[in-house]
Amino acid sequence: MNYLKKISRSILIGIGVFFILAIFFTLFSYLNILNGNFNIIIKMLIPLLSFFIGGVSIGIKTLKKGWMEGLKLGLILLVIIILLNIIFFRHFALKNIIYYLLLILSSTLGSMVGMLKKKA
Repeated sequence: MNYLKKISRSILIGIGVFFILAIFFTLFSYLNILNGNFNIIIKMLIPLLSFFIGGVSIGIKTLKKGWMEGLKLGLILLVIIILLNIIFFRHFALKNIIYYLLLILSSTLGSMVGMLKKKA
């Protein structure tokens, strides 16, 4: 039960960061502050950053094997994203596997950074 509480809090932090950054991005796009090429980069960075921050939050609470906890968190979030993608868009593209692997790597690196931050 304690592990479920720890991982659910990290998932909520990651999703919260995603929605806050998405709202700012939408607002800036609506006001024409961002141009076209920068939009593509930001669309890829927002999920990477949210996975990283979620990984940091679980890494701070982890005692050992932070990379494993980050990997688990990344896989859980990735399953949620894939399920929502299938439900709402009715397809799963295999060309997105590299992007999904980057998301998992971001979460794993975030948890390792969180463990280092805890010890410092």
